[in-house]
Amino acid sequence: GKAALTSEYRHDLGYANYSGSANTSFVLTKQAFGIGGDRQALSGFLVSTKGKSNQDGDVSVIVDGSKRAKIKLNSTRFVPASEYDIHDISFLTEGKTLLNVDTKTYRKTLYPGNVIGIEIEAKRILVALGQLLKPDGAPLSHALLLGTQGIATTDDQGYFQAEIDADMTSVTVKKAGQECVVRLDSPSTNDQVIHLGTRTCQ
Repeated sequence: GKAALTSEYRHDLGYANYSGSANTSFVLTKQAFGIGGDRQALSGFLVSTKGKSNQDGDVSVIVDGSKRAKIKLNSTRFVPASEYDIHDISFLTEGKTLLNVDTKTYRKTLYPGNVIGIEIEAKRILVALGQLLKPDGAPLSHALLLGTQGIATTDDQGYFQAEIDADMTSVTVKKAGQECVVRLDSPSTNDQVIHLGTRTCQ
């Protein structure tokens, strides 16, 4: 749908003449309602973001390489885009809280009156610090931590720094074709950095 608002005040013979207008677009589907954009549009994307209620942050919507909108977590917004075009749409996170979202690029074709719904889930990311040991107590050096955000490895003394999902319960560690598992306690803190201390890889 489209919504337009125009206001005008005019009075001749010495009185001032004022006028102004505003345009926007709104979309209503069975799943969600969204409003957004500074122009009337016939097509676009209905973007919904999901996250835990205690998370704070924003998700930026990138369409064809340009930032088109910023959406709060657990909200929905309509992002207008031109019809009869193929669009690349992707997402980035903003704010003080480290969040992880799907970084892939969606390629979608829009036609007049076509609205494509996209749901994005954001997960809180923590920076974990610690030291890994072998079962015999020796440092587990130069090992690869799997399932983290980006690449994380241990140093000569088994110390590591890794970005992990806040709800992760374990990390698999791999070295020289061998794997072991480190159990993680679910942190109840709101801190971005957690100190895991010394952990033995079993």
